Amino acid sequence: MADSTSDLVRAVRLNRESLRRVDLGAFTGLGTHVLADFHACQRLPSEPEVLRQLLEQTAVLLECTVVESVFHAFSPYGLSGVVVVAESHLAVHTWPEQQAACVDFFTCSNQMLPLPGLELLFDVFAALEVTISVVPRGLPAGPL
Repeated sequence: MADSTSDLVRAVRLNRESLRRVDLGAFTGLGTHVLADFHACQRLPSEPEVLRQLLEQTAVLLECTVVESVFHAFSPYGLSGVVVVAESHLAVHTWPEQQAACVDFFTCSNQMLPLPGLELLFDVFAALEVTISVVPRGLPAGPL
């Protein structure tokens, strides 16, 4: 049993080439939450519909069943959205002024492997780096 949260959360900063070789680990607990922070993005979508289509395309690539999508544009800029899938959800938040995007992949299925989706978003956003954290969710209760 892990002694602290830092023992559970793994984070790694990658460029495009190293992203191809990353091992996100095995499915544990009730689900796995993959957090991806894209840095130095050169091509972030500026319209919510474009970002919705991209995230839904990502969900389909990951062989997920899209249930519903909601996206919102902020003033003066930035987008947020969520794609609810039968397997859980994908969420995105963009900060064009920082050339950054944060994407969450949460799955309660060991069938959804997010790596192809991370690669697609890395390429579409034209990011220079991505920081990935993997958080097991719903681990059995144990001693603190």
